[in-house]
Amino acid sequence: MATKKAGAPPKHYSVAYWVDETVPDLSDLLPEGVDPVEFSAWLGRKLGDFRGARAIREASPTRVEEVDVLHTLRSNVRSVYAGLHFLAIPPIAKAHLQDLALKVGLNWLELTERATADLLHIEALITSVERDLRALPSRPGRKTARARDVLLAQVADRLQLPTKKARADAVKILNRCGISISDNINTEKSAARRGKK
Repeated sequence: MATKKAGAPPKHYSVAYWVDETVPDLSDLLPEGVDPVEFSAWLGRKLGDFRGARAIREASPTRVEEVDVLHTLRSNVRSVYAGLHFLAIPPIAKAHLQDLALKVGLNWLELTERATADLLHIEALITSVERDLRALPSRPGRKTARARDVLLAQVADRLQLPTKKARADAVKILNRCGISISDNINTEKSAARRGKK
């Protein structure tokens, strides 16, 4: 199990993302009768949602990483409360801690007892969640492309062309926007079908 070195700053996780609604010039790919400005505005919103969700998915830790973080956190919590035990602190250091605590209006023994009780509760919660995460079923293999398939189906529908032509044009449009989809017609068909389910 990979753990961080002691003293290494913890990684911070975020679910925020920059919304990128940029759309390249598509006027040469759009069928006659489709307004490029209106289509690009519509597609920009769809691309922003897609890119944002993809950014969150890519930045999210795997289940194994989450379990590792919880394991490390639980070990750190255990180390702290073990270190606060009355006999774990050398006598002279303990005397200085008690003296300083009294000077600022605290009782060292009561403070460490409260902290230890809280740390034990925290450890129990972490242990429970770690166990639950380990028990969740995992999905080995390739990550799902469902969001991409839905976007492909939406773009194809928006073009209002015969199905085969709409799929082929939608693939070209999304490829130009930086969303890779194979030019293989079977891949297009199955992706567009999956996106409509």
